[in-house]
Amino acid sequence: MSQLESTQSGEQESEHYSEFENPNTDSKQGVLINIVLFILTFFTTTIAGVAWANKDPYQLNNFSYGITYSVLILLVISTHEFGHYFAARVHKVP
Repeated sequence: MSQLESTQSGEQESEHYSEFENPNTDSKQGVLINIVLFILTFFTTTIAGVAWANKDPYQLNNFSYGITYSVLILLVISTHEFGHYFAARVHKVP
């Protein structure tokens, strides 16, 4: 919500934006960052799953041992985070 505000001392009007509503934000860059972070999270949780299965995480042929672990962890985390998103929408949090 951008608003033009004037001060009581008669200074010039200026625009104030909250940190959540910057009109110069490139949404494609934000989407790209989210995709890169999701891929890194998938990779690191898969490596953790391989280690949890008592396999060598540095061997590429053991990568498949961690896929189930990674998918299930990401499912739980995604469900949790979407709960925050929907709660914020219901309560009209910007």
